[in-house]
Amino acid sequence: ENVRQSAATLMICALIGGLIFSGFSGRMVRQMGEVRMLFRAGGTIALTAPVFIFGIPYSTLLAMGCMVVFGAGFGAVMAAGTSLSIKLAFGVGQAGRCMALITASTFISQLLASALGGLLLDSLNRFHFWGYRALLVMVALFFVLGARFLTKIRIENL
Repeated sequence: ENVRQSAATLMICALIGGLIFSGFSGRMVRQMGEVRMLFRAGGTIALTAPVFIFGIPYSTLLAMGCMVVFGAGFGAVMAAGTSLSIKLAFGVGQAGRCMALITASTFISQLLASALGGLLLDSLNRFHFWGYRALLVMVALFFVLGARFLTKIRIENL
């Protein structure tokens, strides 16, 4: 029961972070640019992971704060990634079709990530919250790999 309550609390904190960011995400992406926003958001998430991993045994408030930051970073990645995908994928006349493809691929990847994350959380959380640690390490690893691919994008006016 305690694990369920902790998981629910941490997920609510991540959602709050995402909601906070969503209020000004469009303006921020336009001002900063998609690629710069992706690097900053991914870096923020990657820096949050070790704080969460090593701080969770000592402070519940620290863990909750990390999840708020994680949620805001994830919201930034989604906003900037979607904007960048639209710019790269199709012309303006195909924006609706592009959004449908992006949305479908996003939800499919989230479904797969949720299944993998659920396996990590369920199996490893029995050992003093190691599931959360493993999940954040996995997310940070994916952001590092994503950053590697982002550095290969060379398009004018981004």
